[in-house]
Amino acid sequence: MKTLGQIEPRTPIASLPFTISNAGSYYLTTNLTGAAGANGISVSSDDVDLDLGGFTVAARAGAQHGLVFSGPYQNVRIRNGHIRGWNVGIEASPAAHCVFQSLVISQCATNGLNSGSYAIVRDVLATGNGAAGIATGASALIQNSQAQGNGGHGIMAGDFSQLKDCVAAENVGNGIMAGSGALLQNCRANLNRIAGISGGQASQINSCMAMQNQTSGFIAFSGSSITSSTSSQNSVNGFEAADSVSFERCTAFRNLGSGVVCGVDCHLSEVTANENVANGIFTNDDARIELCHVSKNRGNGILAGAASEVTGCKAFFNGLTGIQADIGSSVRHCASQSNSSSGIAVTSECLVTGNHAQGNFNARDAAGIQVSGTDNTIKENSVISNDRGLAVLQAGNLILNNSAANNTLNYPFTGLQTAAPIMKGAESTTFTNAWANFDY
Repeated sequence: MKTLGQIEPRTPIASLPFTISNAGSYYLTTNLTGAAGANGISVSSDDVDLDLGGFTVAARAGAQHGLVFSGPYQNVRIRNGHIRGWNVGIEASPAAHCVFQSLVISQCATNGLNSGSYAIVRDVLATGNGAAGIATGASALIQNSQAQGNGGHGIMAGDFSQLKDCVAAENVGNGIMAGSGALLQNCRANLNRIAGISGGQASQINSCMAMQNQTSGFIAFSGSSITSSTSSQNSVNGFEAADSVSFERCTAFRNLGSGVVCGVDCHLSEVTANENVANGIFTNDDARIELCHVSKNRGNGILAGAASEVTGCKAFFNGLTGIQADIGSSVRHCASQSNSSSGIAVTSECLVTGNHAQGNFNARDAAGIQVSGTDNTIKENSVISNDRGLAVLQAGNLILNNSAANNTLNYPFTGLQTAAPIMKGAESTTFTNAWANFDY
């Protein structure tokens, strides 16, 4: 003969309120409703497994928290049920190393789930809560979870947390908001009233998507990296970043601000920014922009601050200048075509070499390449079928080995330049100066 404890070595919970004061396994026997002014289930022990059994823990008017941890308990698992209508669905912020799995938390007055540090949140749906859907402390793992229609942020994760395969939609705050050193992978944030996804300093955001959020799609703080992510149709910028942020293989499409806006010392590689209402890519000083494609933006294609490097980029059909760089920058081996203003524009002390500018024309003052300052080196560029070809607006630049054809004015220079001779027609075939500029 076996004892009852051997047959069912778990403790049933058949009514509320209930306090778990000893380690062990507990389970619900039916749907339960809490009393006004009281918590539902209180956890006052380490090493607890609570199986809701697919049942609902609901609140009456004036009830407190659905499940509450009364101290810094650890190694507690709560799983497999529905928690509805409490002040806070699960209040576990003092706890650590706890697991919350296969839960639906809905219609709570404030947060759905508050967890402490080192929590695991897996397969949790938080919907219709008055504040945040899911909020965790530091070093949490949040996986395959959703936050929809909450009155605050959808998912809030502390420093050093990991968020994988999560969805945040239609929340009043940010969709997903993570602290410093966080990792976000394969997450989606749509239709949130603030930003879609926000990562703290030195965060990594990989293979994520943000669409139709009411501010920017992504916000990244200093030292972060964003790879293989897409930001589309957001009401402000696609990606908005602080200093020293890197972007790789990202796409910004049809945002109502700029595609990418970032601070000093940012690196953008293989970024596509198309059909944004403002600029495609807008960086502060000391940017490195390489192999990017910007097209059909209403503002500039690429607008880079001082001391920037723009290399191997393509800028087509933008509403203003294709590529514009400030003092001390370099623009190399780029193609800028069919923009409504100049193809490439620089100020002073820049290097512009090996570029092709074609068909940039707004019927008056567009140029294939426009130089507005001094001490620039302009060499080995091709300018074809622009309003003006290579337009140099101030004296004191070095101009070597360029070619121009079919522009209204091929070489409109202002002031004295250090320029190799301009060869035209038959003389270009017999002249031996290797630095000559060509007009054909």
